[in-house]
Amino acid sequence: MRIIKKGKGSLSDKSARFTCKKCGALIEAKKSEGKYGGEQKDGFYYKMICPQCKTPNYIAEEMFQL
Repeated sequence: MRIIKKGKGSLSDKSARFTCKKCGALIEAKKSEGKYGGEQKDGFYYKMICPQCKTPNYIAEEMFQL
């Protein structure tokens, strides 16, 4: 199967790039790979676990793009 024309995608397909705060690994993750963490005073965030060192990283919802 192949895609002839890409659609808009779903909200769970949004991805973000971030650097792990502990080991410094550069990570690209989709929203669906993290856990919704609720709201802090700065807004909504997702908890993403670094695949290398297993440290939780908190990523603002605004960081995710299609």
